[in-house]
Formats: sequence, C-alpha cells, structure tokens
Amino acid sequence: MKSTKILEEEHRIIEKGIKYLDFSAEAMRDKKGVSKEEFLKF
Repeated sequence: MKSTKILEEEHRIIEKGIKYLDFSAEAMRDKKGVSKEEFLKF
C-alpha cells in the first residue's frame, strides 16, 4: 500500500473524531445530549 493511501485513510479517521468532538462540545454547550463526564471519558 502506498504511503499516501495510508495517510489518506488516517486523515479520514481523524476527521470523524473531530466531527464527534465538535458535536459533543455543541451538545454540552446547549446542555443536551452528552454529559461532561461522558465527553471526558472519550
């Protein structure tokens, strides 16, 4: 596998993690969904 392909796949995983963190932070700001404890566990 080409090193660029590996980097692309890793980048997609990082993007998914960032989206989850952004969603979680927004939910905590709005006081719905994810609790602070649940967020810190992640």
